[in-house]
Amino acid sequence: MEWIVFKANSVLAIWDGREKGTIGGTWEAVSLSKEINKPMIHIDSNSRAINLYCHIGDKYKLHRNLSVDQIIKL
Repeated sequence: MEWIVFKANSVLAIWDGREKGTIGGTWEAVSLSKEINKPMIHIDSNSRAINLYCHIGDKYKLHRNLSVDQIIKL
């Protein structure tokens, strides 16, 4: 999973938000993406919300509950 995150330009994670799980699982990919400020689209499998982690200016930020159109504009 680390190799995929490091090689990707951005990450798409469909994840339930639980911050534990199996080694090499989705939580580890999400955690690593945040740690290295990798652009990431997170689809919350519980609430079905779409969240975006990305650089806007010089800050890496979380943008919550976005529509697909809003993500494209960012």
